[in-house]
Amino acid sequence: MNYPDNRAAMENFENLKKQFSDGMINIRDLCDDNIELKVFMKRLEEHIRNAVEACEQAVSQRNAQRFVDNVGLVSFFYKYDNVGFPDQKIRQHFCA
Repeated sequence: MNYPDNRAAMENFENLKKQFSDGMINIRDLCDDNIELKVFMKRLEEHIRNAVEACEQAVSQRNAQRFVDNVGLVSFFYKYDNVGFPDQKIRQHFCA
């Protein structure tokens, strides 16, 4: 059944959409408030180092698939790291 002219249904849908959006914003804000930045950045650095090491091992073992998988991870982690802290001074201030 489809009632494109049902005003009550459209209003209900818009209200539900707004409630969902507000809930997602609230969840995101709560997560942002509870993430300890130093721990997060340290773990990100560990993941980058592990992926780089795996790339080096893959090259030495001539394992192309493992290399490709880990290069993708390194690229992703570096992009995420640079989006969060594009300036080295900012990184040192928050993560020192």
